[in-house]
Amino acid sequence: MALPQYGILAAEARVACGLESDDDTDDTNVEYKLLAAYQAIQAYTGRDFYISGDTSRKFRANAVDGLYLWLDKDLCSLTSVANGDGSDTAVDTGSLVLIPENDGPPYDCIWWPNGAGWQIAGDTEYITVTGKWGYSETLPAIIRGALLDLTGHYYNLKDSSATEVVRLPNGSEVIVRRGMPRDVVDKIKSYMIVFR
Repeated sequence: MALPQYGILAAEARVACGLESDDDTDDTNVEYKLLAAYQAIQAYTGRDFYISGDTSRKFRANAVDGLYLWLDKDLCSLTSVANGDGSDTAVDTGSLVLIPENDGPPYDCIWWPNGAGWQIAGDTEYITVTGKWGYSETLPAIIRGALLDLTGHYYNLKDSSATEVVRLPNGSEVIVRRGMPRDVVDKIKSYMIVFR
């Protein structure tokens, strides 16, 4: 049991769950909790931190703003682009600029500064972008730590109440279902997509 695609080794996941690093008796449950933690972080941030290789995504005219093609998902690296001009003309990727220029990856836009502009010939044509879609090729250290913390939290919920008491500003208390622990939220909130 391990999820090497996330950079998490089996022994690390076990330790995060409070088990000995070589105790593989509950690996199925640990792996399930690790996957659930990844999916929770992915849902919270709106980002995919796992990249499996090159895949293609298609974009219609509503993604085009002049010389800019706005992407609907994080792009880590660009392999090829086919213009939606009816003949899928290959665009020289060397003539494209990935945005943000100085801050990526991830990228959320492709600028074609010296091109003729993005072409889409009718409602049935698309611009096809092929590349590695996701935040980065390696799991950011903060997300990796949050993933292990949340895995341990989910695993240990089986031994505790699924509720907690929260004190309100007026001094009263309410019982609420446990969600994502605040320390995990604090770690991952800066990775959250605010607008796309």
